Amino acid sequence: MKANRRGPALSLFLADRRRRPSLQPTTDELSRRPFRRKAPAGLRSTEVAIRAGVDPGYYAKLEQGRATAPSPEVLNAIASALELNDAEGEHLFVLARRRRDAGSGSPGPERVPAGGLELLDGLPTAPAYIMDRAYDLLGWNDGVSAVFGDPGQLPAPKRNVVWMMFAIPAMQEAIEDWTGHAQRLLAQFRLDWGEARGDARFEELVTELLDNSWEFSTWWPRHDVQGRQELTKRVLPPGFDRPIEFNQTTWALSTESGVRLVAYTPTGADELAAAMDCIRRYRDTTAPRP
Repeated sequence: MKANRRGPALSLFLADRRRRPSLQPTTDELSRRPFRRKAPAGLRSTEVAIRAGVDPGYYAKLEQGRATAPSPEVLNAIASALELNDAEGEHLFVLARRRRDAGSGSPGPERVPAGGLELLDGLPTAPAYIMDRAYDLLGWNDGVSAVFGDPGQLPAPKRNVVWMMFAIPAMQEAIEDWTGHAQRLLAQFRLDWGEARGDARFEELVTELLDNSWEFSTWWPRHDVQGRQELTKRVLPPGFDRPIEFNQTTWALSTESGVRLVAYTPTGADELAAAMDCIRRYRDTTAPRP
């Protein structure tokens, strides 16, 4: 079954969040309900409205995409009623207030910040890349090619972090706990997608991934969002004999809006030695022959 690709993003997000099995009315709330409750999991729209202290009819219109942008006070009340975390609450505000006009067009292509390539080359033992706001790669070092495979072998539109994670089968085989890492990446991507509503590149990526990745098309309708955080990732490089463990860290580069540097630092002396060996082997096999 194809995932639903249409419909107001705010409506879909609100409906999805209130249906979470972990979200249940309290015993006291149930005792004061003037109606028979049929929902097997989550909350009914009326229950969310009562908990948030807003008119049930107005909240129903929000879920149906028929209400005007709610006030910050209403959004905060709804976020509290739905027990949203910080990232989800931020996403709710972005979707409701639409800080970017969908008709204003997309920003121009990003570029590698001055000194960016030199910065990447200055990380000889840490795979690192620079990506733009839509997760398109702007540059990467030999460490990325050695550990994850050379992005330069892909067509330019496919040199995208989310595309590579979901649409290249080798990634699923190489990254331990691929499911957990892919779901976290998707939740971060959705947060950025919400902030960039109307950006043609984001919409193109979503459409293509819905068609090309079963996991993406299954998880995208869940509306999970998550902020960025440092994490540990174990990766088996192409042709290497064991996984290498890295700490993954992301930095915003202030010279260009939305441009970020992502680096993978080996977690210890043994991992550092393995990463150096992996990168050396890659350079040996790709060095120009005399």
